[in-house]
Amino acid sequence: VVISSASPSRTGYNFAGWYNNTSGTGTNYAGTQYSTNANLALYAKWTKKTYTVSYSASGAFNIPAAQTKTHGTTLKLSTTVPTKTNYVFNN
Repeated sequence: VVISSASPSRTGYNFAGWYNNTSGTGTNYAGTQYSTNANLALYAKWTKKTYTVSYSASGAFNIPAAQTKTHGTTLKLSTTVPTKTNYVFNN
């Protein structure tokens, strides 16, 4: 039997393979052949999706650095104030 490598879906997570331990450790069986004459329980391993928050300051300086947000967590946005000659940043 060839273990499916198709990726099931789960909102906010990436599928990381079929593993033989509930903790997502051990052997990743996705896409492999299983020929042993024995029962095998496989568990989906999931990793949280991450998102990049980037700032575009239209030619300004002192632009906040990009930040990474992880699914299911709150991200405090940067308080860095960009500067641009003859302009006032209006937050």
